[in-house]
Amino acid sequence: MVGARPEPRRFGPRRLRPSETSPAPGTSALRTFAVALYDRKVVQAACLALQDVHGLDVNVVLFAAWTGAALGRALEARDARTADEAVAAWRERVVGPLRSVRRDMKSIASGLAGGDALRAKVKAVELEAELVELDALDRLGAEVGEAAAPSSELALANIRTIVTALAREPGGAEAHVAAIAAAIGSNTDIGSSA
Repeated sequence: MVGARPEPRRFGPRRLRPSETSPAPGTSALRTFAVALYDRKVVQAACLALQDVHGLDVNVVLFAAWTGAALGRALEARDARTADEAVAAWRERVVGPLRSVRRDMKSIASGLAGGDALRAKVKAVELEAELVELDALDRLGAEVGEAAAPSSELALANIRTIVTALAREPGGAEAHVAAIAAAIGSNTDIGSSA
């Protein structure tokens, strides 16, 4: 085009537009809560440690936080197992393999023409699969736990329940659990996203 300005060159990782990271209108309350909470770096680090070190599903952890902070539902070990079992097949057959492929590509993609672009697409599909899992968990929210007052303290207790019931190695998880609960307690917008 005559007079058209060229697209500016970008260096480093592309910043996502809010429309790419924010849930679309009409998405589940859990998705809205989880995206807002996970957007905090301390929560990302804590969730990834709970996933990689303790074998927990990040979405089940975020579900536990949401049920406590937003819904006021106190979870027990059986509720933790119910939530985990509800998404186990999806996690094991869809999310997990996508994560493995994306992680494997990290070390080899940059050496191949189009490798980084393909890895970014795999990452986007992995994220969409995670959001589908959150929507599935959202439907369980009112069916699990006992009614209680919503609070960051209840979110903390619920995440502890998840760790105790589901972690392959619960020792050392408390700092990560407390970091997530503190992030909820420090932001009333997150806790009220029901």
